[in-house]
Amino acid sequence: MTDSTPEEATPTPGVPERARSARSPRKEPTPPPRVMSIHAHPDDQEFTVGGTLAKWARAGSEIVTVCITSGGAGSNDHTPPDMTREALVPIREDEQRRACRVLGPSDVALDAVFPSAETRLIFPELLDEGLEPHKVRWVYIHGATPSDTFIDIADVLDLKIAALKEHKTQMGPWDPTEMITGWAREQGARRKLKAAETFRLMRFHES
Repeated sequence: MTDSTPEEATPTPGVPERARSARSPRKEPTPPPRVMSIHAHPDDQEFTVGGTLAKWARAGSEIVTVCITSGGAGSNDHTPPDMTREALVPIREDEQRRACRVLGPSDVALDAVFPSAETRLIFPELLDEGLEPHKVRWVYIHGATPSDTFIDIADVLDLKIAALKEHKTQMGPWDPTEMITGWAREQGARRKLKAAETFRLMRFHES
């Protein structure tokens, strides 16, 4: 996930190799004003960072979900054998939008992000549309080891689970509550939290 603010300090060159990991351990960050949540498939977001997004949305963050694929491959367990990719894609897109409505974020599909977002001449056609380069300040990487940032999601864990259940073509009749609760409890235990999601926080521009 990425975070940005309208005002940026003088940046360091915007290349991933020069990104710095935030000092570890660090206290929980305040909800950022704008967030982009980037994932490969529908339901990835709800499995991994749904609690954090629900918490930030509740606090007033503007959240955009970027889903790189439409999920046309489906699931071996719950996709009917007579289902086609063409028929499945709109179903999964609708499920993702329903899940986003539960969490609070809006959704959009993009195929290029940092560092392209801040490099003026990569997409000159966007300049013609009045879209100026945009500097990403932080990137929250879920699943990275070691994690250095912990988000307390105890108050929104129910929303994370409810959003995940919107992916009916993937969940089928299975209830993910026990598994998701267990994951959240396990991650939170490292900071004596009842439920948490963990990230490696990479800083690309000083605030």
